[in-house]
Amino acid sequence: MFSSRRWAGLALLAFGATSGLAADAPRGGPAAASQSYVIGLLEADPARGDALAQGVVEALAGLNAAGGIGGHPIRLLRLGRGETWRMGAPLMARLLSEPGLLAVLGPTDGAGAHLAAQVATKRGVPVITLSAEASLTQAFDPWVFRGVPDDREQAQAVLDELLRAGPTDSATLVVPSGREGRERRLALVAACGAAQVTVAATLEVGEEPVALAAESAGIVLLWLDAVPARAFLEHLGPRRELRIAGSQRLETPVFLDRAPAAAEGMLLPAVGGDLALGYDLAGAIVAAARRSGAEPERVRAGLASGPPWRGRTGTIRFDGKGNRQGPIALGVVRQGALQAAAARP
Repeated sequence: MFSSRRWAGLALLAFGATSGLAADAPRGGPAAASQSYVIGLLEADPARGDALAQGVVEALAGLNAAGGIGGHPIRLLRLGRGETWRMGAPLMARLLSEPGLLAVLGPTDGAGAHLAAQVATKRGVPVITLSAEASLTQAFDPWVFRGVPDDREQAQAVLDELLRAGPTDSATLVVPSGREGRERRLALVAACGAAQVTVAATLEVGEEPVALAAESAGIVLLWLDAVPARAFLEHLGPRRELRIAGSQRLETPVFLDRAPAAAEGMLLPAVGGDLALGYDLAGAIVAAARRSGAEPERVRAGLASGPPWRGRTGTIRFDGKGNRQGPIALGVVRQGALQAAAARP
């Protein structure tokens, strides 16, 4: 049913073919003082931040070899490693004060993404958030884009696929405690309603393990981050009667390489991994700057109105709210590896 994911050649060629990267000169002038342009990355999770940064650096190596932007190089400025979000506003201010800044990527957590979006909007700099929280793009903020599908889209995709494999009339939701858990629960409830699946129970997972009721059956929507999701499955043990689906947050080696046997056959959305995501979004930012101009306002306009960019994670295009458009790839976890397949229309 599912086949291994394959990256399609050099994504730099795809970026150039769809967006005119190699030919178009920027309409804006060169970056002030530094004579270089900058893509900012704000991410507190070291594992995800490392992968995203590696992807950006790989993309920029090829783009700079092809002339950068108007002959000026583009570099990555990464902040946030090991920091708590009490430092989020100062870190964003540091990024936004950098001469030649084109746009900011990240972060992946909801609270940090909301903060980054507020600061970026106030300063007039585009931010491509990597959080799946739906509320980030519900305000039609023209400066905020989402590089991953939101929670409701992800849940609807996996529910549709699971229901094709066999009917069910109920689901158990597993979400973190606190504000982010409430946002995720609302998105999952909406997706279940659209699929005519009853929410039988909701488990909120904090620092202590939470047990799933012995009589639980049907579908389990595991909408946790990688480490607590792995702990939940370890505590759960083998439950072969359950059909488990997880969020795109689990498509990381922290989960995929160490998930217990209970995760075998678990369905989850797949964007292509954080390295591929960083690679593609860096390419999309540079494509927008080359097409529309390198000032932040022009980059924002280029992201909002530009043609689709084809890369390692599929096609990238944003709708009027800033949400990434296109089909959601799906995959299953088998023996610690993600086997991805294109979602059915």
